[in-house]
Amino acid sequence: MFEEETISERQKEDWFDNFIVEYANQYDKEKELFSSPKYILWLNEFTKKYESFSDDDWLYNPDKISDDDLKQVQYLGTIFNGIEAYANKNYIYSKSCDLGECYSIKLGDVAYEIIESSFPDGAYSCKRVELADDDDIIDFNDIINDKMHNDVTLIKENLKKLSCIIEEFYKSGVPLEAIMMTVNQKVQDLEVRQECDNMKRLVK
Repeated sequence: MFEEETISERQKEDWFDNFIVEYANQYDKEKELFSSPKYILWLNEFTKKYESFSDDDWLYNPDKISDDDLKQVQYLGTIFNGIEAYANKNYIYSKSCDLGECYSIKLGDVAYEIIESSFPDGAYSCKRVELADDDDIIDFNDIINDKMHNDVTLIKENLKKLSCIIEEFYKSGVPLEAIMMTVNQKVQDLEVRQECDNMKRLVK
């Protein structure tokens, strides 16, 4: 009994140590990938041959592409996570696409969709797309330079005001459930309006 508990604790410690090392390595790799446009320049060349690809396309046929290309393909998940971290800081949110959730990025006059697939879970994809006039497209150079978008400060200020208003309603005696229902209903109304506005733009 004592030996089983000792082994179990040792396994937990080993797992935790491995997790920390893996997390640190991933963090370092993310910093490296977003320290220069090197990855996107590679992506530019690679998507001339493979316009759309996933990080598991060569899982069972790794010899079909070069070792370096295979390594770069496997970084798609790290690239997605780095883009998402930057986007969240700037109130830019992913869009729904055929395969899952995606962000649009560009470097120069070339644009891509970086996708986190809903199925299979954990797969990441990239698709070279036409450069469009899209407010939510992210310039890769902005990520490298950690550039804050112009309206971020205003958004933060307005969200702080909203938070204060909600707290005042709660302190005045408005039930928290009523506040939540009202806010949720308004958000749903705005989502419908946004969808209608998007449809109108597509028709034009």
